Amino acid sequence: TRAAVLAMFEGEAGSPEFEEADADANAEVMRCANARWRRTARDVSGITDRTLRRVCRIFQLNGYHFGGSHSALFEAGATMAHSCDPNVRFTSARHAGHGCYVALRAIKSGESLCTSYLGSCGANMSTPARQRELLSSKFFLCHCARCRDPSDPWREVPCPRCHPRAGGHHLLPDPVAFATVRVHYAVPKTASGHETRWHCKRCSATWCDDHVMPSPDARSQGGRAWEGALEQHVFGLDRQLAEHDAGAPSMDSEDSIAALIRQARDLHGLCARSMGARHWTTRRLSEMVGTFGHIFLDLVAINAMTASCESGPRNCRRVCLRFTVGSDHLDAIAI
Repeated sequence: TRAAVLAMFEGEAGSPEFEEADADANAEVMRCANARWRRTARDVSGITDRTLRRVCRIFQLNGYHFGGSHSALFEAGATMAHSCDPNVRFTSARHAGHGCYVALRAIKSGESLCTSYLGSCGANMSTPARQRELLSSKFFLCHCARCRDPSDPWREVPCPRCHPRAGGHHLLPDPVAFATVRVHYAVPKTASGHETRWHCKRCSATWCDDHVMPSPDARSQGGRAWEGALEQHVFGLDRQLAEHDAGAPSMDSEDSIAALIRQARDLHGLCARSMGARHWTTRRLSEMVGTFGHIFLDLVAINAMTASCESGPRNCRRVCLRFTVGSDHLDAIAI
């Protein structure tokens, strides 16, 4: 009901994150102001622009992905606590119109249930990246057990002493960047904050952020600022991948997907040469290149089948057979 939705958490005014979300919600309301659904809706009593802005914020903070490109609100789900090491995950049963939580591990009697507001991607992100994303999208700074733990396997960086960076751009040589040789890593020794101390077990050296992640550009800041800038580009590509999953028309052309593959490959190389193969951005981009690649090959095959089917039944049958037989090796299809 309307009352149940408006009773959900919508953030607290005053924080920069809230004000930015409110501005985004206002822009969305203005975009929809003359939409057909609003002009023809039978019951719009009490639904003012202010109410719509509140609903936009409520969906941002409490909504669950539901049925592909849709979002849904659940009265009980809106009260579920967050943890970066959750014991349950959300899944939607689309046909029944319900959502449910599935246990990720054995849960003790009396243990609180918690899920990750970042979804499955949050499991493979570094602590600073998770906290930054939660602060900007959910308006809070997480202090769960995982965020308080200094060890962060998704943020290990090649040791500057064991693997010196040559040249004026301060980039790692490719064998070290892509771990084709044995690499010794500096690992975080302090919980996430403005300044992290890093330690290498091999040489026992201790480093600060600027030493383990120097900027390749003398005009840019290194350390956490450089790491954060690269992470924002990764988040941007992730959003474009989500747009494809949601069926955005702009993601349906071979040219657009090919451009995303090039972006992901270039960014993957920069992240690897800046922070090594174990950093979460490098690993995520490696997965992303593969995902975009499969999307591209699927588009090529589907477009080829469509063109051949339009040119006649005989060609359609030939291409469909090739697609079926070669579905595991789509890049080898020759039409």
